[in-house]
Amino acid sequence: QQCATYERSAYLNTILVLTPIVLFSAVVADGMQDIVVTGGLGESGRWIIDEFTSNNYQVTSLDQIRPDWGAASTYYDIDFREVDLTNGGEVYEMIHEIDPVAVIHWGAYPSPLQSTGGRVFTNNVESTYYALTAAGQCGADIVLASSEAVYGYAFTDALSMPAEFPITTEEPIRPADAYGLSK
Repeated sequence: QQCATYERSAYLNTILVLTPIVLFSAVVADGMQDIVVTGGLGESGRWIIDEFTSNNYQVTSLDQIRPDWGAASTYYDIDFREVDLTNGGEVYEMIHEIDPVAVIHWGAYPSPLQSTGGRVFTNNVESTYYALTAAGQCGADIVLASSEAVYGYAFTDALSMPAEFPITTEEPIRPADAYGLSK
């Protein structure tokens, strides 16, 4: 299995490293391959879906809600499934039914500011475990979202800065909250 990470800089609010479609171009042949995207209704999840559909992938989005079709009018060719990503049975059933060539796991609580730390941590860790386990059982490749929060920069009041930009994997890992720890 190949596993790649995707990082977004809180300081620049731009995408760094590579996009999931670029990461995947060497792994999956172009053309109507089945891809699962968890968290496809989130900000970056919608962008990921756009990238894969524009490159002729068949995308199924697993999220905690189904979209309002008025707001999702550009996604008529997308198969949206309502799934609780912290329910292993639901995740395994959906991913095994779809049998994708890849799972792009983006589903998470994106901030420690929206819920309690325990809820953010539990949701993010459990959903990652179930999505990656199901993907591995199907032999699917995985693209996984991480965050600059693992280095302690995203949601802290401390005025520390990374040693260099873009942040590299050589940066010491010092999560400052439940979100950073869950990533």
